[in-house]
Amino acid sequence: MALVVHFVAYLLAAFGLAFVAGHSEISVQLRDWIHKRGRIGYWLVKMIECPACLGFHIGWIYALAVRPDFLIIEPWKAAALLAFSTSGSNFVLGRITGLIEDD
Repeated sequence: MALVVHFVAYLLAAFGLAFVAGHSEISVQLRDWIHKRGRIGYWLVKMIECPACLGFHIGWIYALAVRPDFLIIEPWKAAALLAFSTSGSNFVLGRITGLIEDD
């Protein structure tokens, strides 16, 4: 049960981080500064503003850098698991909250 609670808490925290980085007023100046850096800056901001894209990177970085206790598997498997699960949960939460809209 504790594993599930930790995993859900991680997923919610990762979505919160993605929201702050990609959609809050706190980071708008940094996103504008990056956006003005040319084509690479444009695509980097697009990735930051996409909760699913940023969630993927949050997942693998967290798995490899922090090595959370609730993951009892090999580091590369943990990185893949967290990258894809964070991306997927951020996509679902992004659709529910309206951060990701239908094109």
